[in-house]
Amino acid sequence: TIFLNTSGQTLTLNGTIYATNNSSLTARGPGALTLNGQIQDNTSSGMSLFVGTYGPTFLAGTNNNFTGPVIADSFGVVECLSIANRGVNCSLGAGTNLVLGVTGTGYFVFAGTNGIQNCASDRNVLLGGPGMDSITSDAGATLTLTGPITATNSSNLQIRGAGTTIFTGTITDVTASGMNFTKSESGTNILAGICQYR
Repeated sequence: TIFLNTSGQTLTLNGTIYATNNSSLTARGPGALTLNGQIQDNTSSGMSLFVGTYGPTFLAGTNNNFTGPVIADSFGVVECLSIANRGVNCSLGAGTNLVLGVTGTGYFVFAGTNGIQNCASDRNVLLGGPGMDSITSDAGATLTLTGPITATNSSNLQIRGAGTTIFTGTITDVTASGMNFTKSESGTNILAGICQYR
């Protein structure tokens, strides 16, 4: 676990992070974390990444191979330089699930910088915590999510940012009260899949 206790300050790690012996990586606190190097997963079960407690974590390496879930909870922010299909190395690793919210709210940001303006992914997006989870595409970025999005546990989804976010997969609402789907800021949101939220 990396504790980032000072708000407004950023810890930048440029070297390779090696995960062994079924370990996971957790970042907590109001401070920010930037990971420029590769995350090398040598575990047998697949390393997971957990970001929580308000702190943003920017994954700038584009060849991470960890296969566990990426989880943002308790107002944690996961920001990435690249995202690809499941099984393909990218900033978010090569896993299957992006989880926004477990017991609270989680946020995901696609930066769309450094010459990587367009990314698509078929990964599962799971909205698990009560509250307003969000997906953001920054200015100049286009994010296409082709995999399923599933809302549970009174979760809601807000699309943010000045970029373009496209959904071509199924959006499924299994909450008890019905998922709210909202758009804020100046970007474009395109719903091209099957929407089953209510």
